[in-house]
Amino acid sequence: MATEAARKSIFAVKPASPSRLADGVSDAIAAALFDGRIAPGEALPPEGEIAREFGVSKPIAREALRQLTSAGLVSTQQGKVARAKALSGEPMDRIYAYAVRSSLT
Repeated sequence: MATEAARKSIFAVKPASPSRLADGVSDAIAAALFDGRIAPGEALPPEGEIAREFGVSKPIAREALRQLTSAGLVSTQQGKVARAKALSGEPMDRIYAYAVRSSLT
């Protein structure tokens, strides 16, 4: 096994100055999903490893994963690692459905 120091990062670029730390972390992870460095179904690193890699706390890493889950990019379950999801239009379908419903009232 490779040591942590020798392991190459799957996240290309760390954010320079995000408005919120969790936004910057989620943007970097999303970029890795979009360009194929993380494949659908692949496990993401644990929260602690994400926090170390980005130099943030575990709660910030957890919030970034929540954002990605809300966007439909990863799936999470308590006690299990987050996994990348195949990209689909499902999150946009929900947003459009909410918009249509709100315009009817």
